[in-house]
Amino acid sequence: MKGSVSAKRRRRFRPRPRDSGIPTVEYLAGFVDAEGCLRLTKRLVEGWNPQYGARIQLSNTNRRVLDDLRQKFGGILTSHHRRNLRWKDEYQIVWIGRTVEPLLRAVERYLRIKREHARILLQFINHRKSVRQGRMGPRFGRLPNHVIAYREARYLRMKELNAKGPSS
Repeated sequence: MKGSVSAKRRRRFRPRPRDSGIPTVEYLAGFVDAEGCLRLTKRLVEGWNPQYGARIQLSNTNRRVLDDLRQKFGGILTSHHRRNLRWKDEYQIVWIGRTVEPLLRAVERYLRIKREHARILLQFINHRKSVRQGRMGPRFGRLPNHVIAYREARYLRMKELNAKGPSS
């Protein structure tokens, strides 16, 4: 073999594999802080308990980034076509129901801006787990007023945190 020792080493050098493109939990937390929405939903059913649910949404115009996140962390990918010709199409990943808690537990310690939002959602999830709702025939029974009041308070606090404009 001809050449110097350094030339031999150069031939044997194999470049390290490039970053696999798999997003980390820290990356997801940054994305949630910047482009995400953590919220409680409320649905009124006539003559029945209000129905509350936890929801996380991430929005972006770059579908590839959201595809990578969805492959690693699950969720439902939706698309919203532009309403104005000068705008780009928007994409969202949505986590609802039981998929919210594992995601929140993974990112909560890395959140900076939406840490309070995550804390409220986790309080709601823990509260929902601790309250047993009885049955009335084929339907669920009515919840006690103090349970509804607690959930409504969490809902209103989350709504306040998500309000646009200057904080009061």
